[in-house]
Amino acid sequence: MTASDSTAKVIHRVPGVWLALAGVALSVGLIGCGPAGDAKYTVTGSVTFDDQPVKQGMAVFYPTDTGADADVTQIRDGHFNLQMKPGPKKVEITANREIVPKRIGPMGGPDMEQYIPAKYNSKTELKAQVEKKSKNEMKFELKSK
Repeated sequence: MTASDSTAKVIHRVPGVWLALAGVALSVGLIGCGPAGDAKYTVTGSVTFDDQPVKQGMAVFYPTDTGADADVTQIRDGHFNLQMKPGPKKVEITANREIVPKRIGPMGGPDMEQYIPAKYNSKTELKAQVEKKSKNEMKFELKSK
């Protein structure tokens, strides 16, 4: 094999190497972008029970169109705020209050009861839609009857 033969083989291999490197670079670039559906949007809202703000509670938003994890937020003084992915949601709202007349619970503190009816939590009828916009506002007006 002469020097010119080995030069010819190297020249023929270089385009293949560059093509392979370009393919790897393109693959890495696409992986780094991630899916467009990962964006989260601000969701704020209010929760009342019999026309009174829910003092403290929890709101859980379950996606109904995917197997994604639920989003959970605290309700304080009738309001909540969180970031969520867009799409339809099933909503569960819970809140506890002290039992009147006051009783001592098993842990020595006041005995509490979950006072929001099951149709708003374990057997929820609540639904919500998170839109692809900078701010989504929701209002949940819960009733005891």
